[in-house]
Amino acid sequence: MTDLIGGRIDVVYDLVTQPRVKEGSLKGLGMTNPERNPQLPNVPTLKEQGFDIDPRSWFGLFAPRGTPAEIVARMAAETQKMMALPSAREELLISSMYPDFEGPAGFSKRVRDDSSFFKDIIQKENIKAD
Repeated sequence: MTDLIGGRIDVVYDLVTQPRVKEGSLKGLGMTNPERNPQLPNVPTLKEQGFDIDPRSWFGLFAPRGTPAEIVARMAAETQKMMALPSAREELLISSMYPDFEGPAGFSKRVRDDSSFFKDIIQKENIKAD
């Protein structure tokens, strides 16, 4: 952030830039979510700008394999309750995080799909860890 504001770098992808975009010290170029952030209604989405990608980040809760179904269900229910709180939603939106509860089955599918997507890119581009 210091380097961006100081003009030493030109672009940054960071969830915590929203307050600086709102105050005008930084210019928002695009949102990665499919819809505009209500906190930054003048910043277009990448899709609106013609980029056919969906680079959304996500956060989730994981439990060890074999965790009893009733514990997973309780964790999911409590998480869903928390994410429905207006105060929680507001705090997440401040950092351009969009609360979206998918539940255990939906989240498992997202992890599998994203893993497959990035695995294909890594293989296609022959990306190696140094």
